[in-house]
Amino acid sequence: ADYSGVPRAVYTDPAVFGVGEPAEAARARGVHALVDGIDLADTGRGFIAGARGGRLELVADARTGRLIGASAIGPEADSWAGELALAIRAGLDVRLLADHVHAFPAWSEAIQPVAARLAGQLRT
Repeated sequence: ADYSGVPRAVYTDPAVFGVGEPAEAARARGVHALVDGIDLADTGRGFIAGARGGRLELVADARTGRLIGASAIGPEADSWAGELALAIRAGLDVRLLADHVHAFPAWSEAIQPVAARLAGQLRT
């Protein structure tokens, strides 16, 4: 069975979310893992909500472009980061996530700029 896409959540305030594997675990397996992130205060929703703290980090395999890990801490992270579990389970490339448009302003809009920066680091 493949458990890589099984999400983990801690229902605190703010919520904590994780799926896939951290960069350190991927690197221990010999994967060239790329990591990028964003502070939620730097998103439109974060600005509107006056967010202080909160972060999203994505981990991608530099060889394949696949999203292999994600973690988030912030308002309702257990809900809005769920699409990342599907992305990992489906083996999606971060270039596809970079092209995906989210509602504005939504917490999930944090995904696009991080995915775009990771996509820019990939070997084509």
